[in-house]
Amino acid sequence: MKLNIRANKAFKMSDAVKDRIDTDMRKLKKHFQGILDADVEINEEHNTCSVKVTLHIKPQILVAHDSDGNMYKALANCVHKLDRQLAKVKTKYKNFDHNKKIEIISELEADIDDE
Repeated sequence: MKLNIRANKAFKMSDAVKDRIDTDMRKLKKHFQGILDADVEINEEHNTCSVKVTLHIKPQILVAHDSDGNMYKALANCVHKLDRQLAKVKTKYKNFDHNKKIEIISELEADIDDE
């Protein structure tokens, strides 16, 4: 997974912040293997930090953003939102494949009954 981190000039990027972002993105990768790349944007204005995370997965793009006085809390909220979105996408894939298998099985049973 490719990880891009951007911050405005007011925000001072430290190694601890980079490590935290990397760790959180790896957690998301464990839940859903189809993540191609992630973009993290951090903006700090007037003692408020806003975080926007964009995940590019195979068929679509997932976005979460949050603002808080604490950057780590805003990042955690974004990761939580993305985790829920990924769970929803994963469920849709599972249901799609399951329904397709049922259709194929019912078609095969119909062909067997015709013979």
